[in-house]
Amino acid sequence: MSDRLTRGCYTRGVRRALVWILALVAGCGASPPPPAPAPAGRPPVGPLSTLVPVESRLVVLAAPERLWSSGPTEHVLRAVLDDAQLDRFASRTGVDVRALRELVIATQPEGRVALARGAFDATMAVREAGERMAPVESAADDPVVRRVGFLGRGRVDAAALDAETILHVDGPPALAAAVLRASSRPAPRRPELGARCPLGEHASAPLVFCAPHPLELPLDTGIGVLLARERTFVASVRPEDGQLWVRAELWGEFPPGVAENLRAFAESIAARDLGSVLGLREALSTLVVEADEAHVRAAAAFDPARLATGLRALLVAEIEELIEGPLSGGAP
Repeated sequence: MSDRLTRGCYTRGVRRALVWILALVAGCGASPPPPAPAPAGRPPVGPLSTLVPVESRLVVLAAPERLWSSGPTEHVLRAVLDDAQLDRFASRTGVDVRALRELVIATQPEGRVALARGAFDATMAVREAGERMAPVESAADDPVVRRVGFLGRGRVDAAALDAETILHVDGPPALAAAVLRASSRPAPRRPELGARCPLGEHASAPLVFCAPHPLELPLDTGIGVLLARERTFVASVRPEDGQLWVRAELWGEFPPGVAENLRAFAESIAARDLGSVLGLREALSTLVVEADEAHVRAAAAFDPARLATGLRALLVAEIEELIEGPLSGGAP
């Protein structure tokens, strides 16, 4: 894969994730219309990871508040989202994304599900999102405050699951209905995601990626052939001793020599411009890969300063457009 294609896929993926994180709370404006009383007695829905649909292809579990309060991760985040930008966003929307306690983004074959919990009024956010929809397909205030309609060119289903938790779905009605059904069951609920993704030590990390179904990498690439029978993937990012440790695990069926081949793949990426920009060349000295026929573990430590510089070089234009552009108007 060329550097241009790799960088393009990476940039689009990061930008889409950031759009979801920020658009999720963009409906909570500073001067909303007077809201009707919220339904009484709606209990907290519990851990958001228990609401992830089992069909999810990729799930991101994040604790933004922890990421912003830790030196190494804060350093990286500030490289792509500075305080002035985020202060303007908070002033415009009434929400400081740095204070989100829990965030889940799950991609589906037919759409995306996002859930966020933090110090904002979820009911107000959903009602104001409804004010910006054109047209509004449906509106309900019981048993949850919910608005369905079009924002920009996309169909959005937004619901306040409890006082500080919002659901934002880009996809068909059945997708939102599945999450709403799960949220109506009393906690503690059985975490379907945990049954498919053995999070283990990753569960306590402030940023986790989980693919509970095969990655299905292109078979015309070396890495695609190497992981052709991979079934489950989990990775996490954790600040430790001033560095960012990235740990990954894969389960499936792997050929002999998979550890050596994965190290060779990492070395080939590190030798390219993208690997150099992100500090992968330096991280190679910390790379550890262990594998057997059914399980692969890998870990490497990245320098936050080097990673921050690389991400800013790759994403500065996209971040400025995101913060100052589409979300500053009525529709995203």
